[in-house]
Amino acid sequence: MKQTHPYYCQCQGLLHICPEMPWIDFVVRRQEPHEMHVERIKRNESLWNNVMFPKLESFYMNALLPELASPREGLSPGIRVPDHLWVPKNAERELNIWKKSSIPPKRSSTKQKRGKPK
Repeated sequence: MKQTHPYYCQCQGLLHICPEMPWIDFVVRRQEPHEMHVERIKRNESLWNNVMFPKLESFYMNALLPELASPREGLSPGIRVPDHLWVPKNAERELNIWKKSSIPPKRSSTKQKRGKPK
């Protein structure tokens, strides 16, 4: 399995949730024709420490934690987007507190072009 495949990252996440497991077996089974492929996936500390954990930490600090601290259910549709913060007027103080302790999200090097809405 390629290391860029989403299932590979999912397997690495599972391995880091269960630290006592040094590896897992990834199994793919087909019906027609009847085939089975088993691949042993070992813990990849470099991928976890340099790619996955920083992204998870950024998501937690910039999207999930603010939502838990100041829920927007019923106030605004959709999920909280880290680049576009929506805060109720009475939560400005809380926003300043977590802003000082949060990790800024990494920006992508490519810029997206936005068209005018139709």
